[in-house]
Amino acid sequence: MPIVRDQLEKTFEEIHQTNFDNEKLLKTQLAELTKKMERLEERYVEEEIDKGLYEKYSLKYKNEKKEITEQLEDSEIKSSNLKEFIETSLRIACKLDSLWEKSDYNNKQKLQYLVFPEGISYNKKNGECRTRRVNMIFEIIASISNNLKQKKEGQTNYDSNLSPLVEREGFEPPDPAKGQRFSRPPHSTALPSL
Repeated sequence: MPIVRDQLEKTFEEIHQTNFDNEKLLKTQLAELTKKMERLEERYVEEEIDKGLYEKYSLKYKNEKKEITEQLEDSEIKSSNLKEFIETSLRIACKLDSLWEKSDYNNKQKLQYLVFPEGISYNKKNGECRTRRVNMIFEIIASISNNLKQKKEGQTNYDSNLSPLVEREGFEPPDPAKGQRFSRPPHSTALPSL
């Protein structure tokens, strides 16, 4: 579990590096805007600018600040939420088979779309099920498990690349011409509490 937990945190950070960079930029812009607002207020108090000019720029800066604050709230990634998300994911992953067995039809669909976010397609001609993509968390867990199993068996030449960003062979998009299709269920994907 500690290995999986660490890898999930590292992968999340790699994938969301752009969001982290954007958040840093927005915070810098917000700090600069705050300085501008303080300077504007200072100039108004010292009678360097009149009330009309002050109100014009004060409104402009307040609107900019509101916009940046909203963008920050949207892009902010809280590490406490990440840890909670990872813990919940690990609990679900450890109980996936029993959750499946105990679930009704609707919850089985939710579990299915949790593991396979883009659904499962079926090729009638070949009688095969296909998936476009596996949820990154389950991809990482499977990769780590396989690597640890190979290491325990004494195989030293195993692939330790845990990146979930490259699709594996066999995961193909559906082909409508062959009767393949998938669709998302119309209800919420929230899972029952563990």
